[in-house]
Amino acid sequence: MDAWTNIQQWQQSLSGLNQTADPESTVITEAWHYACGGQSHGPMTRSKLVDEVKSLQGGEVMVWTKGMKEWAPLYEFHDLLNEIGINKRQFPRAELTGKAVLRTDGQVLIAPLLSISEGGFGVALENGLVSGQPVTVELQSPVFLGSLHGKAEVRYLGEGVIGFKFTQISQEAKGTIIQFIKQNQIRFPIKAA
Repeated sequence: MDAWTNIQQWQQSLSGLNQTADPESTVITEAWHYACGGQSHGPMTRSKLVDEVKSLQGGEVMVWTKGMKEWAPLYEFHDLLNEIGINKRQFPRAELTGKAVLRTDGQVLIAPLLSISEGGFGVALENGLVSGQPVTVELQSPVFLGSLHGKAEVRYLGEGVIGFKFTQISQEAKGTIIQFIKQNQIRFPIKAA
């Protein structure tokens, strides 16, 4: 695109943009950066990032790509972790059925819930949000006695999946989530990088 536009106009013109876009000119191939041991590396392709991080011998890895407000820990990029062969999470999580009602910038989005942890949750949603965007959330599931309310921030955007980090949630809601996870936790093996 030649200039900034609002999201509604962009969404209306998306099908036309997809048909006329030249993939070679619109895809940013070297948009990934990582930092480890006090040194940053990049820009590079996603596949080069995966290869380089696989060869690291330890240490905390931070990742950044175009569109992110700030660097984030590698463990927040679930798809990258899978490609690298690491399944490590700060908080245990569990699969969750139900829906998330997301309110932001005058819009309401409803998405099926996929998983939850005390740190955040994941939904099945193609678009409508950007990395770092704050949302007010209501989580509705038959496993909870009522809806859980809080605030969150978009931390991960993948193919049809959006991950959120809680920024504000009551202690009661957090306790409900922790209790649910203890009973239904997804267990991952932890592999060394």
